[in-house]
Amino acid sequence: MGGAAGKGTLFKGGVSVADTKMSQLTIGFQAGGQKYAEVIFFEDAETYKDFVSGNFEFAAQVSAVALTSGASADAAYKDGLLVVTMTIGGLMYEASLGGQKFKVTPY
Repeated sequence: MGGAAGKGTLFKGGVSVADTKMSQLTIGFQAGGQKYAEVIFFEDAETYKDFVSGNFEFAAQVSAVALTSGASADAAYKDGLLVVTMTIGGLMYEASLGGQKFKVTPY
C-alpha cells in the first residue's frame, strides 16, 4: 500500500478561487518515493463544476501524463480531465491501482 497527500490552488480564468487538498491511496507493487507537481485541466464547465462541488475522485494512474520533453503535445482529455505531472525529485517504481480524492475550499 502507498499513499500521498498534497495541497494546491484552484485557478479559474487566471485568478485563484480556492484552496485544494489531495489524498491518494494505491495498492500494488511499489518501491521508493517521489515528490511531484500536478496540474489538472478541465475540458468543460460541467467537469469543473463537479470538481468544486465537493469531494471529487478519479483514478490517478489511468489519467496522468508524465511531463517530459514534448510528452504533453499529444495529451488527451479523459473523462473531462487532462492531468499533467512533473517529478520534482526521488525515484519510484510502481505497478499499482489507486486513485486521488480532492477537497476544495473556496475563498
